[in-house]
Parts: sequence; C-alpha cells; structure tokens
Amino acid sequence: MEDPGPVPRPDQHSSNLNLTFDPTQPAVVATVTILEHLFRVTLATEEGVRGDLHPRLLHDFRVSIRRTRSILGEVKKVLPRESTKHFRREFSWLAGTTGPTRDLDVLLIKLSGYENALPSDWKAGGKALLALIEGQRHSAARSLAEQLDSDRYTNLRSAWPRFLESAATQTTEKNALRPILQVADKRISRARSGAVALAQAIGPSSPESDLHRLRIACKKLRYLLEFFRSLYPVAEVSARIGALEELQDVLGDLNDFSVQRTLLLELTHQQRSPNLCSGEALVAIERLQELLRELQGTQRQRLTRLLDGEALTAELGATPHHESR
Repeated sequence: MEDPGPVPRPDQHSSNLNLTFDPTQPAVVATVTILEHLFRVTLATEEGVRGDLHPRLLHDFRVSIRRTRSILGEVKKVLPRESTKHFRREFSWLAGTTGPTRDLDVLLIKLSGYENALPSDWKAGGKALLALIEGQRHSAARSLAEQLDSDRYTNLRSAWPRFLESAATQTTEKNALRPILQVADKRISRARSGAVALAQAIGPSSPESDLHRLRIACKKLRYLLEFFRSLYPVAEVSARIGALEELQDVLGDLNDFSVQRTLLLELTHQQRSPNLCSGEALVAIERLQELLRELQGTQRQRLTRLLDGEALTAELGATPHHESR
C-alpha cells in the first residue's frame, strides 16, 4: 500500500478522552458531555473521510461512532428512552457504512507486514492481487462518501446536536439525576461481570462467534473505564484498561485474520475479474490464506495463555474503587 503520508490536522481529530467529572455531577450532564466530545471528533474527521485523505481519519471517525453507540447502549435510563433507541439505530447504520472501507484498509496495511513471511511464489501474483484490493478499496471509499452525502446522514448530523442540547431538560429517566459515580459504578460492575463470564467460557476450541462476543464485551468495558476514569484512582483504572487492551489486541488480530480470509475468499469467487483469471493471482491468494491460518493458530495459543493467566483475571475481576472525596 502506498504511504498516505502524515495524518492531517492531528490536533483536531484525536479520539483521546481526557474528561474530568465531579462524582456528584448528575449522570445526564456527564453523559451529554461525553457524547458532545465524541461528536466533535466525528465532525473533525468527517471531511477527511469524505475526501479519503488518510486511513487514520476513517479509524478515528469509526472510533467516535463506536464509542457513541457504546455509551448509548451501556449507560442505562439516563437519556430519553425513545430518542436513545432512534439514535442507536442511526449510529449503527452509520458504523455499517464505514466497515467495508476500513476492512480493506486494514488488509492493505497488514499486507506489507505479511510479505516477508510469504513464500517466493507469492510475488508473481501479489502485484495483481494488491491492485485488485486497492481497486475495491477505492470503490468502497466512494460508496462511503455517497452515504455521507445522503439525506439520512444529513438528518442525523443536524438532529443529534439538537437532541444533546435539550437532553438534560427532556429526560425523565430515573438515573438522569443520580450522581455519575453511582451510575458508573453500576454499569462498570455489570460490564465487568459479563466480560469475565465470557472469558471464563473460552477454550482452545471455542468458535469464532464466542471470541467475537468476548471482544465486544471487553471493548464496552474498556470504553466505560475510559469514559469515567477520572472518578477512580489513576493507577488502578490504568491497570484495568491496560489488561483489556492486551486482551483486545489478541482478539482484534483474530478478528482481522477472519475478516481478511473472508475477503480473500470473496475475491477468489470473482472470476469475472481479469486479474483473478491468472493462475499466479490465485496462487498468491492461496499462499496468503495459508499464512493467515498459521497466524490464527499462533494467536489462539496466545489467547489461551492470556485467559489462563492470574494477572488478567485479577485485573478484570473487580470494579475499581473510587477516589475518596
């Protein structure tokens, strides 16, 4: 993949969360503050995504959407219920529009690392395969840009900030005015219990669907800890986030390998493409598939070691204590 150059305007699209909350602050105020921050990231990266300027901009755009969906789903009975359902659907749709482009981005980025581990007969068809993947990626990026110009996205883009502006006065949900610390404690505890239960059920032969559920559960827990990290001791919450990130790295690799194998299988079946009519390109795909299967096996072993480790269990096994105030 050709180097896309430096990330444009890094100060305006950062997905880092550095938010500080008073533990007695109403939950609805803290929740809206987080969502407004995430929406600013969405807007800051939107034009770069539409113009296909840099893969990192699409990554940050997706992360802001994913975090938005997560807090809407995890922080219960704070925002108006029906509006929350509506916007969860809309952000789910928006996330779905970004998936094909990002999947191909990841494949192209990883290919440069895979090449050194591939046999010599990969190179002959590798260029044709790379050109095909890049062509599909450009097509996916154009489709994404069309979605960002659609009425549906335009409506979401205008309705969402209006909703956030009025949410604090519109909601009658029972947790809206509860102190954010109480709400965060409860949601983190439940998310932790769910992640631990899924992790304990994973074995060497667990299907990919189980790994995917664990990956999503860990992501939701990590997001909650990141959203509300200012309410807890720095070292304690950082250790939990670090443990989750290590586990998510392995689960993320396994998910990427699975997605990439599916993409390659789809390319194999596209016999109408002149690039794939060559035997060399088909050999390149098969060699890449073999490598991905090997990498999956290695990461499954690493996952087993991680889940058997006492350190990970300890880090995930308790809700962080809050700071004394």
